[in-house]
Amino acid sequence: MAAYLEAAPPAAEACPTSSPEEAPALYGQHALVLNVPLNHDLNHRFFEVMAAGVPQVVFGDPGLVDEHRHLAERTDVFWASSLEQLESLVVQLLAEPERLRAIPVAPPQYWELKDLLKAVLAPSAQPTNGTSPATASLPPIPSG
Repeated sequence: MAAYLEAAPPAAEACPTSSPEEAPALYGQHALVLNVPLNHDLNHRFFEVMAAGVPQVVFGDPGLVDEHRHLAERTDVFWASSLEQLESLVVQLLAEPERLRAIPVAPPQYWELKDLLKAVLAPSAQPTNGTSPATASLPPIPSG
């Protein structure tokens, strides 16, 4: 990997954003985004990168998506749970830039704010179909 990085142009940088408006412009400048969920949870960056139309590598377990398994199975989201997997995956993806750029990235599903608030603020009910009470009343996210 060291030889590959020496030959590659400097493209890696830390990309913090201070507002949701900055995220699509910032992430959209890159061919691939590394997403490291520091709290081992599904973070807002996961969705911001999708909205920017860029594939991402998530350094973590696909179980982070909890009951929304279809998010882990998207063709534009790659998972690595070790440094060795991360290195191998990134080298493989960057070795074929045209193929990487051709990966279709659909925007994340949009949920109406009122539906989200109703689901979160509703009295605790028993979960249905293995979902949490907070998301049980939300409409399913279509796959694809």
